[in-house]
Amino acid sequence: MKKFSILISLSLLLLGAKAQMSGTYNVGPGQTYTDPQAAINALVTNGVNGPVVLNVYDTTYTGALSITSTISGISSTNTVTMQSVSRNPSQCFVASNSYLNLNANASFFRFEGI
Repeated sequence: MKKFSILISLSLLLLGAKAQMSGTYNVGPGQTYTDPQAAINALVTNGVNGPVVLNVYDTTYTGALSITSTISGISSTNTVTMQSVSRNPSQCFVASNSYLNLNANASFFRFEGI
């Protein structure tokens, strides 16, 4: 009975575990994340365990980009880089009626070509 109880507890613990993010992810229509905010939401939900690069495909994104919650694991080593695939800000940008709200972890984010 004790082994069964331990097995159930371990199973519940593993089912509740979140996969932390690291590596490169694509952002844009038809990609892993459909827009930059969806990628940020995943970072907030899952946390990071290594550097993350978000390759943002060229298009115009509307709406706020809000990063106000702490991202677990983010640090000077485990940074998040959001970069345009083309590296051309005139091809990949957030519409002028949008805004960036970057309160949490701001020093660990990098924006390139957006």
